[in-house]
Amino acid sequence: MSSRSAAGFALVAPKRETLGAALDEALAELGLRQSGTGAKAGRLYLRRGTDHVLLVYEWGDAALQALPRALARTLGEAVRLLELEVQESGGEEEVDARWVDSVIEPTGQARVHDSSDEPVGRSGDLAETLGNALWGWVEAEVSLGEPVVSDQLDLERLPSELPARLQQLIREIRAAGAWSVTARDGKHTVRVELPDGGRRISILSDDDRRAVEAQDGLPAPTSA
Repeated sequence: MSSRSAAGFALVAPKRETLGAALDEALAELGLRQSGTGAKAGRLYLRRGTDHVLLVYEWGDAALQALPRALARTLGEAVRLLELEVQESGGEEEVDARWVDSVIEPTGQARVHDSSDEPVGRSGDLAETLGNALWGWVEAEVSLGEPVVSDQLDLERLPSELPARLQQLIREIRAAGAWSVTARDGKHTVRVELPDGGRRISILSDDDRRAVEAQDGLPAPTSA
């Protein structure tokens, strides 16, 4: 995603007693936790209905883009995912938009039910346009039943003893959902294709690679 675009998603999960613990576990896998002192690394908007729970993400740490797969895995059930990306098109009244409606299985497999490229009317800057369009889509597509209890979860990063550069690399791997490694002469070249189309290349030592691979919930690397 470039600086001229913005993306968000809504997750619809079955209402279970284990959902809170599953969400905390999924966030921990992403290096995040709920914060009592404000949204330092992002915010999730939560709505609890009769049979389902809705989680909406509009902004935050890039690692949150991996939350749908992490939550489906820790919950052990499929979740519905509504993804929206808006991008500047040069027009004054509309922005380009990509809409994807899919189901994420506990295995991480995504089954796309519908997708389209349809512009959306501008309603402020890109972030405001994204938020308004995403909530409008959710309200049209998702019925939670009554009563509905609304809340918000402020997030912060978990403390880590790893160097900042490795923490950043781990967040990017989680967001990408994949990474590759080429090993040569004791050095490991890591390549990550980022969700915004960018590419991250890092050189790791043996110890660095072991530290990265030791992170819970991180996908295994492929050989480049």
